[in-house]
Formats: sequence, C-alpha cells, structure tokens
Amino acid sequence: MTEDNKKIGKKVKIARVSADMTQVELAKRLDLDRQVLIRIENGSRPVSVPEIKKIAKVTGHDLSFFYGEAVIPGEHTTIHLSPSIRDLSDLTEEDIRLIDDLIKRLRALHLK
Repeated sequence: MTEDNKKIGKKVKIARVSADMTQVELAKRLDLDRQVLIRIENGSRPVSVPEIKKIAKVTGHDLSFFYGEAVIPGEHTTIHLSPSIRDLSDLTEEDIRLIDDLIKRLRALHLK
C-alpha cells in the first residue's frame, strides 16, 4: 500500500460521500465489486487512470481533485492546491458532508 494510493483512495471516498453515494451505488456505477471499491478507498488497491476518470465523472469532480499538486498521469498539466485542501485525510464523512454543503451554499451566493 503506497502513500499515493492511500491519498487517492481517501479522495475517492470524499468524492463519493460529497456526491451522496454509498459504496454500493458507486461500485455499481463503476461496474466494480463493492469489495474492490473498499480496497481502493483504503489505499490497498491502486486506481488506474481510466478508473479515476470515470470516478471523477460519476461523482461530478474534476480530475485535479484526486491528484492535488501533482502531474496527472497521461496529462501534461500540473495542478497546485493549497496544503489545507490537499490534506483531508483526517476528515470524517460528516465533516465532508458539512464542507460540501458549505461549498454549495457559497457557490449559490456567488451566482446571485
């Protein structure tokens, strides 16, 4: 289990929760077994670029969300995110839901 797998797995979980999806629902949409998704989320299974692109699409996240400050494999783009955004590993699912709700409210205010 590499550190990168753990970081990306945590972001997969964050994306799933913020999309208000269960593991069963996301696994089904990805055409994966739930146990495979569990291993992805806990970092014990790496995620391929095609898989992460599909996860991004299904959960409504940009690909950059999963890679933070890194070069995305197969892409020629470097994405820079603040340290506070990159380190979300200690957030609970409830924390993620609250942050997601706050972001949605801020975006709604910005659109007015």
